[in-house]
This record gives sequence, C-alpha cells and structure tokens, in this order.
Amino acid sequence: MTERTGPRDNHANRGTALPPDFFLRVMDDYYADPEEVREFALSSDFAKPFTGSWQGTHSLQRHPRTAAVFHELARRTGIAGTPNWEEIERSYLFWGRPSAGVFALLLDGQRDAIHAHKRTGRWAAVCYLSAPRDCAGREGLRLFRHRPTGAFSCAGASREQLLRFREDAADPGLWDLAHVIDMRFNRMVLFDGQYFHAASAGFGADARTGRLA
Repeated sequence: MTERTGPRDNHANRGTALPPDFFLRVMDDYYADPEEVREFALSSDFAKPFTGSWQGTHSLQRHPRTAAVFHELARRTGIAGTPNWEEIERSYLFWGRPSAGVFALLLDGQRDAIHAHKRTGRWAAVCYLSAPRDCAGREGLRLFRHRPTGAFSCAGASREQLLRFREDAADPGLWDLAHVIDMRFNRMVLFDGQYFHAASAGFGADARTGRLA
C-alpha cells in the first residue's frame, strides 16, 4: 500500500494548483483481496438513490467489513475521536440501504454533477473496482475551482453562496478543473468532501463492464 499527499504528488496532477492545505490521500493496492470485494459488489442489487445528483445507481447491500474500513479511513484523517458508527447503522436500518460503504455504478452516457458535501459529513472516500483493463487511461476523481468566486470549497459558505454554487454546477463554463486523480483498480482516494468535485464519466453497459467504485 502506498500513500501520497495532495498537490505535491505529481502522479495525477493536472490543471491549476489546489490550496496547499487540501487534504488528500491516494492509497494504491488498498484491499488485500480486491477481487473478492469486486465480486461482492457485482452480486449486489442496485437502485437509483433517493436524492442527489448521481445519475447512476447505488448498491442496496454493503460489504461485511465496511465498519472496519470506515474506522481505518477515519483514523487516516487525523481527526481525534471515534466516528459514530451507531448512527450510520440506524440510518441503514431505517432506509434499508447503506449510507456508508455503498457501491456506486455509473454507465455509459451517465455523468456526475459538480458538488460538495455539506450535510452528509466532511470526509469522502472512493475505491475504484472496475476491471483493471477498464480503469486504464481513465480519469477517476475530478476537483474544481468556482471561477466567479475563486472558491475551491463550500466550507464557511453562506446559504446564499451555497445556493449559487448549486445553480452554477449546471454550467461547466463557470468551473476550472483544478486536479485530477486517475482511475486505477483498487486505488482508494480519501479527501475533504467540502471541496468541489465530481466523478469522471460513466462507461460500460452493466456492473461488470461499467464504472464501479
């Protein structure tokens, strides 16, 4: 497993520079048995999310080791304290679908809108599980700067500013591409979800050939 830190890592740095304090960890070969995790994802049922900009689908099941991975990633943020996994469990039981550890699928013609996480927690993590041949040469995570305001993040934004960011998300001309993390099988990316970001475009016709994370 390797760990790389943000803008100082040039393996996938394209576009304008991100702020030096931006939190980003890129960990290759994250899962000890990624094929087992991928096969679990492929055996899951998928459905449209209740809300949000995701055009694809999310799994209705989560891997049995989700809690352990959740806590391991939380430790890597360096934030003191223990995450409230019980709250996540209550959400899972209430809605009947996971809010942490969800598998996300984006197929050909489907896209993700530029967004930031304001109400769903600060931290975000994604691990690419598309087949290695389908990951090759593709972008994974894309980070943006809001051109009219120069903002990279929604942190500290007023309600009016948040509404503007949401409205402007529909216009690509209002955003500069700030940083790109390339897709790679079993690459885990842990980052500050308050920064404006979007998944790369979907591909494939089903879970086995599509953009699976």
